[in-house]
Amino acid sequence: MCLAHRNIRNADPKTRRIWVCGNLCLIVGISMNLFASSWRPLHPDAFDALRGFLLGVAITFQLWSLRRMRRSDSCA
Repeated sequence: MCLAHRNIRNADPKTRRIWVCGNLCLIVGISMNLFASSWRPLHPDAFDALRGFLLGVAITFQLWSLRRMRRSDSCA
């Protein structure tokens, strides 16, 4: 069993970029309620679909980066 502390700062650059994309999608998906108040009443279905898509993409990117960090972790 590997006891090394996994940290995003120790990951390779591609994994860090995937992590950042996931964080950006999460921030945009959550903050849409704050900044899209004029667009939401006009197209409520499109608004909910876009917000759900962004949150789903954020979850996918976060899990993908965690999987890459676990695979690249060398505990010899």
